[in-house]
Amino acid sequence: MAENKDQKGASAQIDYMELFKSAFRIIWKNRFLWVLGILSGSSLYFPYNSTSFMDRMNNGASWNKHVSSQKIAEDALKWVQTNYLIVGIIAAAIIIILLAAVLVSTISKAGLIHAVSEISRGKGTSLRSSLVFGWHKFWRVLGIGVVISLVVLLLVVVLSVIGYGLWPVKPLFVLYVLISLMMFIAVTLLAGIVFEYSLRYAIIQDKQIKESFKNSFKLISEKKKDTFLIWLAVLVMSMVFGLGLVACLLFAAIVLVLLGAIFYLLAPIIAIVYAVFTVIAFVVLIFASVGFISALASGYWTLAFNELNK
Repeated sequence: MAENKDQKGASAQIDYMELFKSAFRIIWKNRFLWVLGILSGSSLYFPYNSTSFMDRMNNGASWNKHVSSQKIAEDALKWVQTNYLIVGIIAAAIIIILLAAVLVSTISKAGLIHAVSEISRGKGTSLRSSLVFGWHKFWRVLGIGVVISLVVLLLVVVLSVIGYGLWPVKPLFVLYVLISLMMFIAVTLLAGIVFEYSLRYAIIQDKQIKESFKNSFKLISEKKKDTFLIWLAVLVMSMVFGLGLVACLLFAAIVLVLLGAIFYLLAPIIAIVYAVFTVIAFVVLIFASVGFISALASGYWTLAFNELNK
């Protein structure tokens, strides 16, 4: 009985602020972790003219008068048939870039977790060794991510099908949407926590995918309070650092623009050179800051995971 009481009271011994300080020290002193933080969050997006899109939506009547959706589809199909080679090259390039992004992100995610865990135990590591380690864990980490994604996707499909069936009954449909939204948020939050724990079981403790998921659910079940507090700490930490970064970037942008205006009044050529170097420095600063925040959040999860599994 005394032993059980000690186990139950173990959660009270976790110092969450000390975990943050440890994670901060590790990430701050080992700058290569920032690079892993950037790479582990690799994502691609395709910008579009949102203003133009909204204008067309707001002026749908006049848009439809000039061009019908059928005409657009016919013109698009005709262009694709005429330029199939260009379309094929573009599609292949997009697929290659997406696969490369997934590869780099997966390897870096595993390398970052491994590096923080090793450093916290007083062992040495480097960017190269972390990436090599991540490469060896690629399929396991990818498998965990795919399973989590499929579960969330399946939930979306099921909820959408049921919602479609309830659409004719408007009051019931509205109630269903609210319940579904809460369910979706709860499941995605749980899936995110399972993902974080499963990654660390697979990477730090070298568990297989099935065993990683099993241990993750067991850990969540046994450490509900700690898991919630860890998740909350990471959320608050990310929000505080994220908002601080946005505020700093806005302030810096205003100052830099004012300086640029002064330089332009003095000599336009100086302003051009200044603008080029400023943009480069600004981009580097953004990437470094995002990498730091990403590495810090991952590092906190890793240290907390190790603490829970002592």
